[in-house]
Amino acid sequence: GLISANISLPINLLDFAVNANCKKFINLSTFIAQFKTISPNRYALTKRQAEEWGAYYANNYSLHFINLILHQVFGDGDGKTKFIPWVIKEINNNVDSINFTEGEQERDFIHVVDVAKAVKLIAEEFDNNKSGFESFDVCSGRVMTVKKFVEMVKRIAGSDTKLNFGSKEYRKYEIMRLNPNPKLLTNFGWQPSVSLEEGITQMLKNI
Repeated sequence: GLISANISLPINLLDFAVNANCKKFINLSTFIAQFKTISPNRYALTKRQAEEWGAYYANNYSLHFINLILHQVFGDGDGKTKFIPWVIKEINNNVDSINFTEGEQERDFIHVVDVAKAVKLIAEEFDNNKSGFESFDVCSGRVMTVKKFVEMVKRIAGSDTKLNFGSKEYRKYEIMRLNPNPKLLTNFGWQPSVSLEEGITQMLKNI
């Protein structure tokens, strides 16, 4: 379950890291855990709590806790029921219509290959003698509404599927606006390399 995977397991790993005199701990979090008021869902809440545990360990032990805030990750190999692969598959299959919200929520789409490169950079290049809590946005720095993303998928796929925006209500406490900033990571030499259009095209080919 979520509690076991996102809270209990990280705490056990943090205990192990401290006992093994590990100097660096890389945590993969999510942009939806950065909510300002009420958690949009249970997943976001567990991710936020894992970050707080990481901050506790970083401040009380000689541990460098590096928190990577993943934005809207996409790419081949993702779960077929997740929003992005599901939308791409439906549109590619030319289904009659798909119902959406208004689609005005902003997202920063980042390819899984670029996420892997960020993790590799942090693991190999960051100072192992440092301690404390640091957080980095893993993102492109460019936001796009969900509506524009879906319309891009339809254009690239050459689909006739009707997109019914406004047919569904937004989720309660939906995150609508973002201010992603990759600068802290790009200062260390990391740069996104796979564009959104390129990634969508690749996913369409591999369905």
